[in-house]
Amino acid sequence: MKGIHYLFVHPQMKKMLFLSVCLIIVLTSNAQSSSNAYSAWEATVGANRGQFLGTASNINYINDAKFKIGIALRLNTFVAKDKQFSTAPARLTSGVVGPQAMFRPNILENIDTLNVPKIVTHSVNLAVFFEYAIDDNLGVGFDIDLLGFTLGGSQTVNLYEPLEGVSTTTAKPTRFNLLLVSDNDIGTLNSELYGRYIFDNSDFYGKAGVSFYFSEITTDKALWLNNKRFRHKTPLTPLLGVGYLAPTSTF
Repeated sequence: MKGIHYLFVHPQMKKMLFLSVCLIIVLTSNAQSSSNAYSAWEATVGANRGQFLGTASNINYINDAKFKIGIALRLNTFVAKDKQFSTAPARLTSGVVGPQAMFRPNILENIDTLNVPKIVTHSVNLAVFFEYAIDDNLGVGFDIDLLGFTLGGSQTVNLYEPLEGVSTTTAKPTRFNLLLVSDNDIGTLNSELYGRYIFDNSDFYGKAGVSFYFSEITTDKALWLNNKRFRHKTPLTPLLGVGYLAPTSTF
């Protein structure tokens, strides 16, 4: 309950949640009114340094132009072994809350670390896609998760530095996900930089790029500086995918 309370008492978080909902409403209403709206179904896989990330998405583009904007429902499955999760909240990592956290160095004495032997999570997020069509076949784009929820079980994790004689604790994936910029983010979020190629005389396409993924866990008990949220940021992970273009929007 503490994480939910934190969400609703901070104006910056309420503002970003409101803007995300407004964006979704605008994009979906435009898709319904546009004769050029269409959708895509795609799946991607990626792996790097002991971790695997698979996604399945339904993307709904509001227009069929050089610059395309879409809203998607994305399932992310993340599997990793022996990963370190560090203190997550921006108020601790940089001493500020808000976009300015992007430009502040980490306060090292505030950072605590957990070693997670294995983690398996499944998240369902709404995402926004931005894509530029170089020609009829080739396009490049960027996408990022906005908000959603994550499923996964509880497990025992190890404190990198024991606290008051305690060396282990129990943690589970943070349930609610919300994009708030930098370490203000909450939960599990995925983003991609990609290129895609539509095969000649076909509705199928191939996709390649890199993903950047945040995985977050919440401990049952507060640890150093009364913190319960810890995050793992993956290195840029190569991805490959395939997709199918549908003539109508599914939203």
